[in-house]
Amino acid sequence: MKRLLITPLLLGLFNFSYLKAEIRNKVIISNMFNACVEQEDYPKGIGYQYSYCGCFVNKVSKGMNTKELVEFNLNIQSEKNTDKQAKLLLANQKIKNYIVECVSSSIEE
Repeated sequence: MKRLLITPLLLGLFNFSYLKAEIRNKVIISNMFNACVEQEDYPKGIGYQYSYCGCFVNKVSKGMNTKELVEFNLNIQSEKNTDKQAKLLLANQKIKNYIVECVSSSIEE
């Protein structure tokens, strides 16, 4: 009986904020945005690119944690072939969803 009472008490003492995926580091967010907008050309215009990149960075920062993002980036960077990089990019379901959502919303603007 005492064990049942102590367990909720102990659980209440732990901070479960680490379970929430969110990146709050401004350097990481800024670097991600800058890498996104630093393209050689802008087929749909610079405004579209800024809109898309802002959306994408927002989705990643709210939907992933730093560890997930670092692991994802290391996987992408380990591939030198751009086709393989694209496949890795789209293999990540979160990233794929963010791309779809942001392309859709940027086109609608």
